[in-house]
Amino acid sequence: MLLSMAVFGFPITLVQLILLWHVFPPEIARWTAGLLCLAVPLQIGIILVYRWTGSARSAANLLVVYVLSQVVGITYLSGGVHSPAAFWGVLLPLVGIPLVGLRMATFWTGLLILQLGAFFVAASLGVELPNYVLPQ
Repeated sequence: MLLSMAVFGFPITLVQLILLWHVFPPEIARWTAGLLCLAVPLQIGIILVYRWTGSARSAANLLVVYVLSQVVGITYLSGGVHSPAAFWGVLLPLVGIPLVGLRMATFWTGLLILQLGAFFVAASLGVELPNYVLPQ
């Protein structure tokens, strides 16, 4: 299942990139397309790590790293701790526990909690993060 997500993700990623450029305004499309472009090396990395190590768990850790990077990136680009994207972090343990096990999922979730804590500290210090989410 993990390899099929990596292999069949290529055409989906390309379609999403094309749609992003046509649907979103340029200032939003640049950031979202950049985040989405991280998926391509990750998909290749999942296949290579699985081939080199033979461990689906090691390859799945790359997938969890991608989920973490997307949640952090989208939370930053949509305003920080007050963003609705901050609540997407609940996906990390939901994806992580079945794929990488409880111990590694706890580690990745701990990193996510540290990231949310950093956003909270930044907000309490008055740091304004960019908000590229359209108001409508």
